[in-house]
Amino acid sequence: MAGRVRFGTLTRARGKCLILLEGVEDAEALDCEVSGPRGVALPGRVTTTERGDSVLVVPVVPFDVRVDLYRETSDGRRALVASRIVRELGASLRSKANAFVRNPRATALRSSDSLLVEDGVSFDVLAGDGDNEILRGKVMFSLEEGDLRLVQPVEVIALDRSTGQVLSGEWCCLGDAAPMRKNYPGVCERVVDYSLRMPRLEHGLIVWARFALGGDTIGFAVLFEEWRDSLRADWAARTLFADRDPAYEPWFLEHHRTAEREISLQRSNWSDLAEQPLFSIVVPLFRTPLAFLEEMASSVLLQSYPRLELILVNASPEDGELARAVEGLVARDERVRYILLEGNRGITENTNEGIRVATGDFLVFLDHDDTIEPDALYWYAHEVSIHPDTDLIYCDEDHLKDGHYVLPFFKPDWDLDLLRCENYVCHMLAVRRSLVMELPELPGREFDGSQDHNMTLVIGDQARHVAHVRRILYHWRIHEQSVAGAGIDQKPYALEAERIAVQNHLDRRGERSTAVMGGRIPTRVDVVYEFDEHPLVSIVIPNHNEAPVLRRCLDSLFSRLTWPNFEIVIVENGSDDPDTFALYEDLKNRFTNVRVVTCEMPHGFNFSRLINFGVDAARGEYLLLLNNDTEVISPDLLELMMGCARREDVGCVGAKLLYPDGLVQHAGVSTGRSFGPLHLGHLLPDAEAGYYECMVLPHQLSAVTAACLLTKRSVYREVGGLDEGLPVDYNDIDFCLKVRARNLAVVEQVNAKMFHYESVSRGMEKTTAQFESLVRALGIYSDRWGDNLVEGDPLHSSLFSFDDVYCKLDDGSLPLGATSLADFL
Repeated sequence: MAGRVRFGTLTRARGKCLILLEGVEDAEALDCEVSGPRGVALPGRVTTTERGDSVLVVPVVPFDVRVDLYRETSDGRRALVASRIVRELGASLRSKANAFVRNPRATALRSSDSLLVEDGVSFDVLAGDGDNEILRGKVMFSLEEGDLRLVQPVEVIALDRSTGQVLSGEWCCLGDAAPMRKNYPGVCERVVDYSLRMPRLEHGLIVWARFALGGDTIGFAVLFEEWRDSLRADWAARTLFADRDPAYEPWFLEHHRTAEREISLQRSNWSDLAEQPLFSIVVPLFRTPLAFLEEMASSVLLQSYPRLELILVNASPEDGELARAVEGLVARDERVRYILLEGNRGITENTNEGIRVATGDFLVFLDHDDTIEPDALYWYAHEVSIHPDTDLIYCDEDHLKDGHYVLPFFKPDWDLDLLRCENYVCHMLAVRRSLVMELPELPGREFDGSQDHNMTLVIGDQARHVAHVRRILYHWRIHEQSVAGAGIDQKPYALEAERIAVQNHLDRRGERSTAVMGGRIPTRVDVVYEFDEHPLVSIVIPNHNEAPVLRRCLDSLFSRLTWPNFEIVIVENGSDDPDTFALYEDLKNRFTNVRVVTCEMPHGFNFSRLINFGVDAARGEYLLLLNNDTEVISPDLLELMMGCARREDVGCVGAKLLYPDGLVQHAGVSTGRSFGPLHLGHLLPDAEAGYYECMVLPHQLSAVTAACLLTKRSVYREVGGLDEGLPVDYNDIDFCLKVRARNLAVVEQVNAKMFHYESVSRGMEKTTAQFESLVRALGIYSDRWGDNLVEGDPLHSSLFSFDDVYCKLDDGSLPLGATSLADFL
C-alpha cells in the first residue's frame, strides 16, 4: 500500500513547499498528517490542480518535516500509503535546481491558480499593540450549496514558523458568512474573518485554519519575515500621526508657512482690517538665555501687524547681562515696556505684574524661550475683524528643537471637554483684557505651571466668541530646562495647579463633578461625575431575529451596568424566528423594565423609523440608542455618558466601540475633507493614545454613531429625531449635525466602552438597491452639510490628510485608487 503513492517534482512558492504526488487516483481520499520536531503538529493538505495533478502542500520551515499520507480502506481502517521527511536544505536545493533548469512541471505547480488561491488564508492587517501584535485576515473556501462544511465550526491558530510551536490558539471570529458566489450557481463561498493576538515576533509565522471537529485542514498561509515586515511597514505608514511624521518640517516650510510676499502685503494693508485691536504681549523673564530672548523679541517686533506692546517682566534682577539686553530692546523699539521685579514671585504673580500695566485690547501670553510666526498677530486681528465679539483666541503650534520644527499640533476648535482633561489650547493664548480686569482678583501662585490653563478656563467660561486660528503660528522650544524637553518633572507642582484650575471651573459652572489628577492617565485630569439623582434612561434597541445576539446584549446590560434606573424598549422589526419570540416572552416574564413594541415597515427597511417608533414608546427623560450587536465593557457606561449628557451645553454623547479583538470600531466621526463621514481611529488598538491622546481623552466631535448614542428626549424632539428620509445611511450623522447646529456639543466619551460585533465584512457587498440608497443618502447629506466637506470639520483639522482617520499630515494627494465616488462607498 505504501508504495502506490510516490513523491515527485518539488518546488517552493509563497512560503509553501509543493510536491507532486504520483500514483494518486483520488486526492480527496487522502488524509495528510504533518509533524515537526518532537511531534509538533503542522498543517498540510493534498489538493488537485486545474490540470488534474495531485499535489502535497506543506509549509516551508527551517527544520525537518515528516509527512504521512493515509487512505481509508474498505473496512473503515486508515492505511498508511506514503511517508516522507522533507528536509529544509534539500527542499531548497531541489526547488532552486528545478527553477534553474526550468522544469516544466515545477513551473506549472508554481503558476497554478488553484494552488495560489485554494488554501484561502489571507493576511490583511498586522497592527502593533505595545509588546503584542494583532493579525487580521480571512479564511475563504468554496463548497457546493448544502455541504455541511459550510456550517461546521472553524478554528484558526498561529504557529511560530521557526519552531512550529503554537503562538496563539485563542482566535477571534469577526465575521462568518457563506453567500452564493456570483456567476457560480449552486456554489457558496464561506468567508471567515479572523483575528489573532500574539507577542511581537522576531520570526515569521504560520496561520492554520481547520475544522474544529476532526481537525481537517481548510488551508494555511506562511507569513514569512519579508511579508511580515511589509505588513508592519504598511501599518506604520497608515497610522503615521502628524506629530510623528519626519516630513513635517519641509511640509511646514514649503506648504504652510506664509510666503514673504504675503507678509509684505500684510505689512502694507493691515490698516484695512475692520478691527485693529492693540495686543499686549506679556512675557515673564527668569534667567532667560540671551539668545532665546533675542529670538523671541525679534519674532514679536517683526510682526506684519504692528499694533502691539511687548511687556517684559524680569524676575531675575541679579542677572546683569539679561537686564542690559532688555534695556537694549527698550531703546531699540518704543513698543517694548520693561518691568524689573525685586525677585521671583512665581510665574503667575510675575505675569500679573505685566497684566496690570498692559493697555491693549487683548492680553497675549508668550513664553520667554519661544517664538511666533511673523503674521501671528495679523491673523489674530483678522479673527477679531470677522467676529468683533471675540474674547479668546488661540492657534495651532509646533515645537522648535535644535533649530528644527517638529511635533505639530493641529488643534480642534473650542472643545470644553478636552480642555478639562488637558490644556490643549496652550500657546498662544490671547484674552480680552477688559474681562481679565473685571475679575474679582487676578489668579494667585496656586496656579503656577498651569496659569495659562486656568486663564483659558476662566475667560472661556464667559467668552462670547472663541476664535481658533487654524495655522501653525507658535513654536514651543524644546530644551533641557523646558517642560517640552524635560517633561512635567521639570514642574511637578503644575499638576496640582491644573487640578485646582479644572475643579474651580467645574464649581463655577455648578456641576456635581470632581477633578482628579491622574485618575486614568498619570498627567491628565479625570472628571468624576457625582449624581444626587438617577433619571430614567430608556435604552431603545431595534431587533430582527438573531435571538443569541440580542440575549448577549441584554445580559450585559443587566449584569454589568451600575446605573440603577433604566428601561429597555425593544423595537421588533419583522422577525420570523421562533427563538426570538420565545426570548421576548422570557424577558417580559423576568423583567418589569423590558418592553417589546412592534414597528410595521410598509415601505421597506427604515432604521430611522424604528428608532423614532421606539422613542415614542419610551418613558425616560434620557434616551440611549443602542444596536443589538453590542456588549457592555464599562460598568459605569451610563454614569460616564450621563455625566456629559446632563449638561445644558451638550446635545448627545457617544461611546468608544471596540471589535471583539480590542481594535477600535468607532471612536467618533469626522465630517470633513472626505467622500463621506469617517470613523476616526478605526482599527487602532484600544490602548493606543493616538494623536495628542485624542483616542483616550473625552472630547467633542461633529458626530458619533447611533450604535450607542445618548441624548435628552427634549433635544431629540427639538431636532426632529432621526430623518426617515434617510432610512439606512447617515441618519445618525445628520442627527448629530442638527444638534451641533443648535450650538449643542456632541461628546465622544472614550472611557465609556462597548464591544460592537458588527462584522468586518458587513456592508462590503452591496446589492444594486442598497448602493442606490447609499448614493441617495450621500446626496441628501452633501446637500445639507456640504460646508463640512468643503471647509473641513471644525473639530478635526483640515490640515490632516484627505479621507483621514488617523490624524496624518496632509500630503496633498487623494487616497490611492480614487477614481470615483463609488470606490469609497
